[in-house]
Amino acid sequence: MFFRFTGKSSLLFCLFSVLLYGCGSELQDSLYQKLWTGTVSAPGQSITLHFAFEKPLIGSLKCHISIPGQQMFELPASDCQVNGDSLFLEFSEGMNAKFRGKIGAGQISGKWMQANHTFPLSLAKSDRNLYQLYAANALDIAEKNALNSRNIDWKMLRDSVSIIAGNATNIEELIPALQTVLRSLQDKHGFVYFNNKSAGYKNDDPDRVSPALRKAAYGNDKDIVSIAVNDSIAYLRIPTSPDFQSGKEEAYNQQIQKQVCDLLDKNIRHWIIDLRLNYGGSMFAMLGGLNKLLGDGTIGSFVNRDGKDPRNWIMKGGNFYDQQEQRTSSGMRCKSQTRPGKIAVLTGPITASSGEAVAVAFRSLDNSRIFGEPTKGFTTALSGFNIGKELMFFISTGYYSDAKGHVYKQGVVPDTQIEGGDNFTEILKDEKVKAAVGWIGR
Repeated sequence: MFFRFTGKSSLLFCLFSVLLYGCGSELQDSLYQKLWTGTVSAPGQSITLHFAFEKPLIGSLKCHISIPGQQMFELPASDCQVNGDSLFLEFSEGMNAKFRGKIGAGQISGKWMQANHTFPLSLAKSDRNLYQLYAANALDIAEKNALNSRNIDWKMLRDSVSIIAGNATNIEELIPALQTVLRSLQDKHGFVYFNNKSAGYKNDDPDRVSPALRKAAYGNDKDIVSIAVNDSIAYLRIPTSPDFQSGKEEAYNQQIQKQVCDLLDKNIRHWIIDLRLNYGGSMFAMLGGLNKLLGDGTIGSFVNRDGKDPRNWIMKGGNFYDQQEQRTSSGMRCKSQTRPGKIAVLTGPITASSGEAVAVAFRSLDNSRIFGEPTKGFTTALSGFNIGKELMFFISTGYYSDAKGHVYKQGVVPDTQIEGGDNFTEILKDEKVKAAVGWIGR
């Protein structure tokens, strides 16, 4: 049927069209910029959902969902439609769910459908954007788990971090907000991992690091170095290792073992383990590679802020175990029966993190002594948390302890302190090496 409008009828139709489509456009515009948040109450659990809508320059509306409680972030909707005041969302990948709702002033009321179940779901417009949600996740995790959480004014910190995160439009711009959390916690070991790179906050003490030491530590020479100082003493330098990368950990473990074995085959008994250029990496690979010198048994642990609830570091059959979890698999590759005599460990202001863990493990032995300068003070257990899409937040949740029960909260202080005198090109002229050789010879 064809309708013909003239005069007032035509004007009324035009006005009706403007109101209808103008209202729809206004409702759709209200979806953008901030998150829409609601909670699904299912039997035995409540799940908070966060939706974000992206205004397209061309093409159709885009939407994604984040469920922090299930470690799900920015899962894109396979279908996202607005028709007047009606909203339809479908997630066909990852969760197989749908949402139908009516858009109102500051809220969307509807139903969440998943796994043959339907639940009422009302979404309210949040005062947060996506990056403020990520920052809030980090704050929640830090308040619950961080070593120094008891010393923080959390309301003040949340307000400050929310303001910084509120200006973020991408992950890079969010990083300063997360660094603010780490700085407030005084967590110099913690960091944020994103886009295959990491960011902590600056905490170096340049006055403690000599130019020679800095050049050697951060130069191009990252090789494990082993030499026979004389017929009975070996020098083994273990620099920073590859981090937790598939295949590289075990390769590093095996490199250390091979050099230890080659020297043991020459009936070397005493050792100088140089950790001055070791500012971290995989402690599992390092300790596993040194299994012949450390021997089987408990060689240290992670403990909580009160020095309790130890999670033991255990050597067994040449492999390293974090409590009951096996972390290396190369086993004991060295067949030499030569038992280690005295072991001198060298440390300095760059020795950090996993390098400090190795020093703590040797401190557990009765036949060892540490020479050099105090370490950097990264003697904390790091725990990683997924706080956003491809965004990991690492914070300190425990301290290192040696097998004798001494807890290291501020780094490792040598038994014999020697300042300066580092010489990595002529090892026998190095003051710390000379002191170690003198102790071994007594």
